Amino acid sequence: MAEKELLPPLISCAHYLVKENRNSDLSVQERLKIQRRTFYGKVLGFLYPLGWFGGQIFLFISLYKRDSVKLYRQMIVADHSSRVIHGALKRVWGVEYDKEVKKTRASLTGTYRSFFSLSQNLKDAYRAADVSHVTEYVRIIRLFHFYIIWQAWFGNHTIQSALIARTNDQNRLALGVVCEERVVPLALFTIARVARPRIVPFAVAEAFCWSSGQTGVYNEAGISTLRMPVPQIMEMKIPVSPEDSRIGMLLNAKVDVDKLKVWIDSAMEKGLTNFQLRPHPGYDTDKLSVLSNVYVCDWYQPLAEYLDSLDLVFALNTHAVIEALLHGVPVVYVGGLDPYEFDLHRFVQSGIVVPWSESLQIPEHVNAFYSSPGFTAQWNTKEFETDPAPERDALLKLSGS
Repeated sequence: MAEKELLPPLISCAHYLVKENRNSDLSVQERLKIQRRTFYGKVLGFLYPLGWFGGQIFLFISLYKRDSVKLYRQMIVADHSSRVIHGALKRVWGVEYDKEVKKTRASLTGTYRSFFSLSQNLKDAYRAADVSHVTEYVRIIRLFHFYIIWQAWFGNHTIQSALIARTNDQNRLALGVVCEERVVPLALFTIARVARPRIVPFAVAEAFCWSSGQTGVYNEAGISTLRMPVPQIMEMKIPVSPEDSRIGMLLNAKVDVDKLKVWIDSAMEKGLTNFQLRPHPGYDTDKLSVLSNVYVCDWYQPLAEYLDSLDLVFALNTHAVIEALLHGVPVVYVGGLDPYEFDLHRFVQSGIVVPWSESLQIPEHVNAFYSSPGFTAQWNTKEFETDPAPERDALLKLSGS
């Protein structure tokens, strides 16, 4: 904490991004592969040998594109595809709250004015980051891109607060930095239901958490916390025979489609049919066109609606497993269909998910697992809170109501 206080917010965030990149679970080759799928990744990969000069070239060109800013009741809403903030706002202001959402953009003139006025600050932050690889370079320059745009936007707007979904997306990180610099209260919304959060490199007024374990992490860092309500279904569904069950499959963004096809073909030979695949939000579903005899769902459909329609779900490494269990849907974990050959989130090790094996009998083994005392003991619903009052009171305060 002492080092954080000595560093300007932008430099602190640049250090954070470099550290996160070097500590990534993915190999450098895999990170490069992901970055090169994007236009900006290709361009920055070409400019990387030019160092900071190349970064300036990219910024000068890229700033022409400015994303919309969503405003609701004088609060910036920087949500995630899981729509965690959307859910919270809907619980407080009703299902049609989003009809009042307004969208604005930073002016082009103001953006380029910020580019030139902030040039030295950006250069100092770039040097302080000590970039040593193109994957770090891409992240840092993208952070600067959004930082400039947010500074320009704040130059013409006054708001009550900012609501940010907690990810390493450079747009949200840049917003967090600018909020700290301009002393704007920022609320951070945890996405994953049970994962232990990492502390972000900027000031947080309030952390919205799902579990007691998450609040403990933030409280240790001196950050005020509250609990979001989690609707719970206390009884698990009991799947019937495979041919009569509605079977889903939760994919992640890193699924290996070739391996997935082999696994589905094998599962169908064992009598598992009627698969309804749920792609990761934002995933290019054209890549799944090689799969036959499966239904690919629309990832725009709310996850809760999708889960409510199922009797059993297979899952890769994804936090949506917890969401499925909260909806009373039994889960079978399938490893090896993404870059991770292991139970990344330790759901199997924690005793709350059945691991897939060739000898697994469905529904017998699944029913026995989810009706056992062992699962009941491990699936500790006391980790969650159902009272909506703390969330409601905090959002009313953040909105100035």
